[in-house]
Amino acid sequence: MKKKFAPHWAYYLLAILFFFNYSCKKIEKEEEKQIPLNISSSNQIESEDYVFGEPKQNPYKVGNMQNAYSSLSSGGILPPTSITIRPTHYYVKFKPANFDQYEKLCEDSILDLSDLPIEANVLQYGEEYHDPSLPDSVPTFQYTAVPVGYSFNDTIPYEILDNLYLPESDSLYFSENSGNQHYLEKLLDQAYIQTGNFEDTIKYDNEDYQRRYYPGGRIQVFDTRLNSFIGMEGVDVHARRWFIVYHAQPDYNGYYRMKHRFNRPCNYSIVFHNIFFVIRRHLIATTYHINGPKKTGDWNYNSQTVTSVLPVMFLEELIDTR
Repeated sequence: MKKKFAPHWAYYLLAILFFFNYSCKKIEKEEEKQIPLNISSSNQIESEDYVFGEPKQNPYKVGNMQNAYSSLSSGGILPPTSITIRPTHYYVKFKPANFDQYEKLCEDSILDLSDLPIEANVLQYGEEYHDPSLPDSVPTFQYTAVPVGYSFNDTIPYEILDNLYLPESDSLYFSENSGNQHYLEKLLDQAYIQTGNFEDTIKYDNEDYQRRYYPGGRIQVFDTRLNSFIGMEGVDVHARRWFIVYHAQPDYNGYYRMKHRFNRPCNYSIVFHNIFFVIRRHLIATTYHINGPKKTGDWNYNSQTVTSVLPVMFLEELIDTR
């Protein structure tokens, strides 16, 4: 077994492991380590309990999108090129019976999993959500959208909650060169309005389309050895709007930028996993994440308090390469 010198992000990772009481799984060895951790940050919500309001109505249900299309049509607003509202995705609730099944879901690159129902109206974020109908020994339900035609793993229980039409993912009618991009925004606005999701609507004109933004920013952690912030390289930053999720990984200096654009506010979050590691609150917990704000433009996050790192010997063991 050959040792590889640790990159600087690994020091950050091990500091997080030391302070957060999460387990780190080394994929090649298929083993987990549980190490106590403690960290605070300027943006992270510290409350242990989630607080929910009434669930939102899902504007992406095929019926709701069809109603929005019909309302626009009755007002004389039609796309330059005719479109057909039909199911493009399924809204799925996975019910993993154990953590082996949960791991299989996490390994599927098609799935953008959420511990919470996508329509959940979160008034206050907590540290970790576990469906109250489930025992702690079982992973909480996982929610996502999958394309029509997705091949389900029949060993993992699931339930199809709704048929969805996701126009943002409909390359047949709404590609960049389709000529329908302005109509797409009008269709989304109408669907949001008719389902009571007014915060997702925008005052839209031709210039707004040109001002769409690529989600991005900078993610850093304070390194007490260097007495300065360092980039949180290697974590997975998510930008979510309902069922549409974009990803980016910060570089050495912590900068990240998505490859796709939004024209409305998105929900940012940091998910502590990539192909080399995964961090959890404890051995039987889902992947740890930090909930960021819902906003347009960049999100910058500085983790303010990290006061120790693990020995280099353990660091080398974590990143062994064969």
